[in-house]
Amino acid sequence: MGQTPFSYVKWSLDCVTEQGDAVVLYCAELRWGRIQLVYSNILAVNGQQVAGTSTLARFSLSSRRDQVCVEIPRLEISGRWESLAAPFERTLYKNSDGSAIWDCVQPKSFVHVRAMGKEYVGLGYVERLTMTLPPWALPMCQLGRGHFVSAKDSLVWFDWQGEFSSRFALFNGVVCDPLSVSTAEIVLPAATLNMKEGLTLRTGSIGESILPGAPTIGKLLPAKIFAVKQHFSRNEGVLTDPFHSSAGWAFQEELDFSA
Repeated sequence: MGQTPFSYVKWSLDCVTEQGDAVVLYCAELRWGRIQLVYSNILAVNGQQVAGTSTLARFSLSSRRDQVCVEIPRLEISGRWESLAAPFERTLYKNSDGSAIWDCVQPKSFVHVRAMGKEYVGLGYVERLTMTLPPWALPMCQLGRGHFVSAKDSLVWFDWQGEFSSRFALFNGVVCDPLSVSTAEIVLPAATLNMKEGLTLRTGSIGESILPGAPTIGKLLPAKIFAVKQHFSRNEGVLTDPFHSSAGWAFQEELDFSA
């Protein structure tokens, strides 16, 4: 099936309240030969408690102008994201076989979500990843990525390392090259984001963290992709530049493809 056309579109959306309660949603569609899968997953954070579930049932997602709406009836989830910052798109990687395109639909949003019997109102984020290359075909060893929102600021960063490397950030709508990236600090030419040790939302292999809710996927895709190690956290952060500082929340993910 190596030469079979591949298509994968994954939406990632989140909402975090002022107190740090949060919802993280993933809605994805995969087409690969005879394989056609729809998949949704939720993580809900309340205080220090984290709960999650997933489904292979269909979802409804509409994106128009400055608004994204999501309905996942099977999981009793509905939400609305209203943009507070301009979108940005970048081709992360491309070769003769396909590409990986990252569309930061809403670097910062005002969000209202009903999920798992609770309402969440706060700031959020929306992105769409469109891939015509399978993830196991990407020349990647490690990926560190994340985003931060506060009342005043938004920051998104990527740190892709491997045979092909790319590091960039989007700070309040301006693309820049980070001077350094770590799980505790993102240093930009014009600002610095400092983050406290965070609450772990997921850790371990992708297979261990995702497949329990969607075992069918594991039977259809190469085992290599499910051995990828993931660490995903929510962190308190303070962003400082020469003129101001703002406190907010960050979500950051580390992926290790070297297994």
